[in-house]
Amino acid sequence: VGVSVGVTVFKLNEENDAPVKGTQLVGVFFLVSYMACDSFTSNWQDKVFKQHRVGPFTMMMYANLFSYAFTAAGLLVTLEIVDVYAFILANPSIVPHMVIMACCSAFGQLFIFSTIKAYGPLVFTTIMTIRQLLSIFNSIVQFGHPVSGMEMVGIGIVFAALAGQIVYKYSRKRAAESLPTAPVAMAAADESDTDVSSEKATKSLLQRK
Repeated sequence: VGVSVGVTVFKLNEENDAPVKGTQLVGVFFLVSYMACDSFTSNWQDKVFKQHRVGPFTMMMYANLFSYAFTAAGLLVTLEIVDVYAFILANPSIVPHMVIMACCSAFGQLFIFSTIKAYGPLVFTTIMTIRQLLSIFNSIVQFGHPVSGMEMVGIGIVFAALAGQIVYKYSRKRAAESLPTAPVAMAAADESDTDVSSEKATKSLLQRK
């Protein structure tokens, strides 16, 4: 929630060269919908990994098949496929760029699905958020974009949420390390088993008497 709030504050106060200025309600709705769908997707994929024990390659194949079918249907229904085909014929040099972009996308998706399967959706979301923040900082430094006070507030909220998560995990780890170790617990279990065994032996002797 903290990360989402910080990113929202930053985006709502971001200055850009777009022809339409100001924030519209439909834009806020799309932004919230994007965050909800993005959170749902990674958590659902983690659930599929655990329940059906599929691998990253299988998840990647079916996810891309659905994306391919969805995109192809949109191109066919709107007849935009004609314009795309004409553009490729007029600019054949774009084909190598498309192939390179597709390979990079596939390579990145493999890392995404592997991270979700091995470490869970929360770690993946943290990695992606840090990546976006680094991209923003790189854009600010490289191109000299001005940063407003509210944008700095949004960035501060995101970093505070991430820092709080790290501190929380560290405190839980320290608490787990302070608990009794396994040998002590096993010794306690052995003692309880011995008590039960002696109690059973006593009852058996009483019954014989």
